[in-house]
Amino acid sequence: MKEPTKRSDSHSRARCPGHDYYSRCIYHIVLNKADYIPRFSEIVGTLTDRNWPPYAQLTPTGQHIADAISAIKQTFPFTSILRRCIMPDHVHFVIFVKEATDIHLGTIIAHLKRECTHRYCANTTGDRPHAENDTQTEQGTHLFAPDYNDTFLRSEGQLKKMLGYVSDNPRRYLLKKLFPGNHRRFTIEIEGVCYDAYGNWDLLEIPEREAVKVSRSFLPEELLRRKRSWLTTAYNGGLLVSPFIHTDEQKVRNWGVANLANLAIITPDPFGERYRPQGELFELCADGRGVVISSAPTGQTVAPSGKPAAQTGQTAAQTGQSPGGNCSAPPGGGPSGRPRRTQYERTKVTRGECLHMNQLAAKIAAGEFCLHF
Repeated sequence: MKEPTKRSDSHSRARCPGHDYYSRCIYHIVLNKADYIPRFSEIVGTLTDRNWPPYAQLTPTGQHIADAISAIKQTFPFTSILRRCIMPDHVHFVIFVKEATDIHLGTIIAHLKRECTHRYCANTTGDRPHAENDTQTEQGTHLFAPDYNDTFLRSEGQLKKMLGYVSDNPRRYLLKKLFPGNHRRFTIEIEGVCYDAYGNWDLLEIPEREAVKVSRSFLPEELLRRKRSWLTTAYNGGLLVSPFIHTDEQKVRNWGVANLANLAIITPDPFGERYRPQGELFELCADGRGVVISSAPTGQTVAPSGKPAAQTGQTAAQTGQSPGGNCSAPPGGGPSGRPRRTQYERTKVTRGECLHMNQLAAKIAAGEFCLHF
């Protein structure tokens, strides 16, 4: 087997600006299946029986991948696999690079993809020569789609959440499969501009909708009146719409999550191709009580002025995306020291973003939109 590639120009540019991919670090890696490759696993089990919880039952293809992941430390002894989950069409694993090396993370992942493909081909079409320069064999087989997604850890206290997320994939998969209507990707059009949305679109057809907005100019009496109105809307099964940025707005959101209210949450972040909400927001959508709406026009990012980034020259790096287009914002903070993100929204948004999101919330509450499915 060929020796792993050392430092090279192909990996010299960091995927996430400001991060050293040769350093000691823990990464959550996601590899997506190529379209023509058999499924890696089948999700079995139930959501209600503790004696048979959801888990991934590996296919022969998935077993080859599992074996290759287990063997990765033989080639890279400074690594350790902390957790893995092989889903039907993608693979999650958490890898600990235990010391700084001359080997880029991309080299390790490229080796793993080659090894998985080699094992697959050797056991399905006969023993094939090992591809040395890419992830294909002589027959042009690719087990995985190009590139990979990486998220890196910044705080040891968040490792438990990262590992739990990987392990929880089968349960979330079954939730989406059993309740597909609560996990729909669609588009909402407002004043001729389309925005990505995710969740239960039926919520947007609820007649009683109200925008949640708090201003420092509100007198205590005005704020109390609005809070009572929001409470009534929630109890009547209506929809509360907001970016939930202000501290008092966040209290309303948290109360709504805990008390079975219907929420439409507007985020400044554009949706990636494989976007899905995380944490409590995922559970909110799974319960059919949530919809997430991006304030970035479809296919674009939003600049601080509130205009599409394409008009202002904003780059992918400035929006928190890696050069490869993969979201690499770590659980403990964004790239290059950007503010830490939560599962709902960024910690800080510009005044222009805030104004734009609240305008969208008001339009939605007033019914001035149409849906495209």
